[in-house]
Amino acid sequence: MNLSSLCRVYSQMRPACYIKHLVVLNQRPSLCYSSHLVQQYYDPSRGITTCNQFNQLTKTTGAEYLSENKSPWIKSIIKKLGWKFVIKGKFSMMGYELYESLLKNMDYLQFFKDFEMDDTFHSWFLVVELHVWMLSVRVMRDEEFGKTVRDAIIQTMWSDVVERSQHMTVLQSTQTAQVKELSEEFRAAMINYDEGIQSDDKVLAGAIWRRFFCKNCDNPLLIERLVHYVRRQVYELEHTSNKALFMEKKLKLVNLADVIISYYTPQVLAWLREEEAGKNKV
Repeated sequence: MNLSSLCRVYSQMRPACYIKHLVVLNQRPSLCYSSHLVQQYYDPSRGITTCNQFNQLTKTTGAEYLSENKSPWIKSIIKKLGWKFVIKGKFSMMGYELYESLLKNMDYLQFFKDFEMDDTFHSWFLVVELHVWMLSVRVMRDEEFGKTVRDAIIQTMWSDVVERSQHMTVLQSTQTAQVKELSEEFRAAMINYDEGIQSDDKVLAGAIWRRFFCKNCDNPLLIERLVHYVRRQVYELEHTSNKALFMEKKLKLVNLADVIISYYTPQVLAWLREEEAGKNKV
């Protein structure tokens, strides 16, 4: 196989996985990025420094990397495609790892309880979708590699969706149709959420009511609470440095309990406690 053919093969694979077949469509992110696999090919201390563009090389130059790498065909690829090709691959892997970190830090069961959602696969997807969108808003701040990281996050999300849906007792044709429907809903949700975050709270509340609550929420307090949560979470992500987010994977999610305490007035909190007490009596 000549070099041009080899490049075509690896360009069709998932980003950042051209060195080894670490990722396949139906693998879970936790399996794809186990430390014993990633350590062989990804060394964060070697790669990139923090700056506005977040794309300057430090410590190891392209020549040093080539001298360290023992595979002749990898050397040929890097020489042909340039060092930027390698950096883009590393940023893609950062996207996969950020998605995995997001799932570890996200308490979706708390969302089910606090926002009165059914414990279903679709409810899980709505919670994940909202957080993936907020994370995508943050990473897109990087003009050069933000799109690469965002695409990797979304691609990993769909791999996870396919994997989880395969454990459901439905026909393959039904599963495929459902995933396709989720994909169409996801695109529409991104547009609605983008419009909401750039507008006032009324527009954001409308987007949340239509998508997250599926137009089925009669309690305005729940919508208002989620609006405040989204605003706070986007603020926290915006004030997370590139080093903390991309290199150290320090993904801080706002606690829903903190949103209640810090946002509602004492009168509203008292009303909520009375309502909760009434439900417990029943």
